Amino acid sequence: MWLLITIFATLVIFAIVFFLIYRKKKLKPDYYMFFIIGLTWIAIGVPLKNYAFSIIGLILFIISLIHRKEWKKRKLSDLSPAERKSKLILMIILGILVLMAFVMFLIF
Repeated sequence: MWLLITIFATLVIFAIVFFLIYRKKKLKPDYYMFFIIGLTWIAIGVPLKNYAFSIIGLILFIISLIHRKEWKKRKLSDLSPAERKSKLILMIILGILVLMAFVMFLIF
């Protein structure tokens, strides 16, 4: 139980930090990433019968298709060193969180 609370608190902290960062920079959303996330969540939600994942994934998928002309396909080599470092740290942290969630799934 404490591990789930810790994971949830970590996700909330990350959401707040990234909200503050994006608010300062006035960056536009990356609709291509919405497409990838939506497709992934649909693929995860349907077999697990987790309809919340499926619905959110479908919403992200539809939003991304509406804004298809605004898709940005950026490579890691196109990013500045600071952006590359922050993206790498984020991927490592999210990978650890996914691994922890998978272990919790197997335990329970």
